[in-house]
Amino acid sequence: MATRAAAHIPADAADVCERAFFRLVYAMKWENIPPRLVINVDQMGMYVLPCNSRTFHDKGAKQVDAVAKDEKCAYTVLVASTPTGEILPFQQVWGGKTSASLPKGTAPGMDKAREYGFHFAFAASESSPRSHFSTLKTMQEWINKIMVPWIKRVIEEDGLDEDQKAILYIDCYPVHAGEGFKCYILESHPNIIICFVPRNCTPVFQPADVGLQRPIKHSLKQSLFEYLAATHRQQMASGLRAEDVRITTSLPKLRDASVAGLVKVYEFLQSFDGRDLIKKAWSKSQAKNWSLSEQCLTSKEAQAALKEYLQKDPDLHNEIHACMGAVLGVEVEGRAPLEADIDHDVVDDSDIPIEAVVRETLQENLELSTPTLSSVYTVQTVVRTEDGLVAGGDEEDVWAYNENERYSTIECNLLPPVEAEVWGAVIAEVNSGGKRGLVQLELINKDSAKKADIQLAFAELFNYISDKMPRQTQQLIRFDAVMLEHSLCKRGRHDKL
Repeated sequence: MATRAAAHIPADAADVCERAFFRLVYAMKWENIPPRLVINVDQMGMYVLPCNSRTFHDKGAKQVDAVAKDEKCAYTVLVASTPTGEILPFQQVWGGKTSASLPKGTAPGMDKAREYGFHFAFAASESSPRSHFSTLKTMQEWINKIMVPWIKRVIEEDGLDEDQKAILYIDCYPVHAGEGFKCYILESHPNIIICFVPRNCTPVFQPADVGLQRPIKHSLKQSLFEYLAATHRQQMASGLRAEDVRITTSLPKLRDASVAGLVKVYEFLQSFDGRDLIKKAWSKSQAKNWSLSEQCLTSKEAQAALKEYLQKDPDLHNEIHACMGAVLGVEVEGRAPLEADIDHDVVDDSDIPIEAVVRETLQENLELSTPTLSSVYTVQTVVRTEDGLVAGGDEEDVWAYNENERYSTIECNLLPPVEAEVWGAVIAEVNSGGKRGLVQLELINKDSAKKADIQLAFAELFNYISDKMPRQTQQLIRFDAVMLEHSLCKRGRHDKL
């Protein structure tokens, strides 16, 4: 259980978060910083062997053993994202003072982790040798190994100047707000502007807390469960009886097993659904009429409101001009890292589909079109109880975890299908790339075609392709009217090849 109550959101949260919003808008405007270089990073603590307060045992038993109840080894994952829906490579931090505390190079998934640019660090904490919390050392490494390469990549891909500035949007964690880190950024990376999430406002104005922490932690827990289930099957296959099977508590083995789970959730976050989840996390970070979405941060409304806001708040105006390019003025107090920062599960929810966790987190009926992230050991029916999300109906069955008999996952689309005639009318109204593609295919006349002509031509083209293309191919590429319209918009590129 938690060791202390969580910090309360301050009464003036809406005001201080609005001020933080305009700090970001000001920096983006006057330093010409694109949304891809507005980066929020947050630390997420994760036990290597999540425990549970409930288990199966004889009814009425007075003494019940719980596996791993006293296991407290954990690691920290630094998760960084942008309002454009992009995820930066992970940094995983372990307690210890040497590389012997890190996963081995032969750990499952390590090759992919290195390919993706993951960084594995030991905390070398001066206060506690076993502490896995980020230190000044690991934060400096994250800047050099993760953030700086990302900035260089964006500069190259988007054709920006070599001295392009970027924003690091972080909470008031003591290491972040300490003089050591701020001086390091100012002296070694002057093109990085630090903007702080207002103190105690991370639940409402930090994207990682608003929409990413819970789904990521849930996925990591499911991956660990799959690893433990696989080792259980291996022991059973070797001839052991069920009561003789032991769940490993070996830190080196569990440490190595953590890598594959990080790779799995990172690959999901790079997918279409993952990018959409990240964007939602930023757009759900709201203060009054504003949000941290890419559209809002760069909107004309925000630009216009900035000037008025600064006129009403001369203190913020003076603060920005005095501090721009270094540390924006914030309170440096922060909450000390405690075990309370790590989830202490009351019920085992590893069989809950990640889609349900995402909907619960964002409070929005967001369906994922690709079920690749969810564990194979998940249920179809989910209900909400006072303990959280649990399996509903008859699916909470301890004997249901069978490798060859798994619950199916229903694949859903983000949007309902659109009829070709309706999309044809949209093409006529927009009068852009889709119409140009129809003209290039000589299906309509550029000058004389009316709305009905465009609508009919698009519908006939869609029906013709639907009749000629094998149904299996259509399902494989998800062919629909939206894809056809997009293809027409790109029709001109074919002639340039």
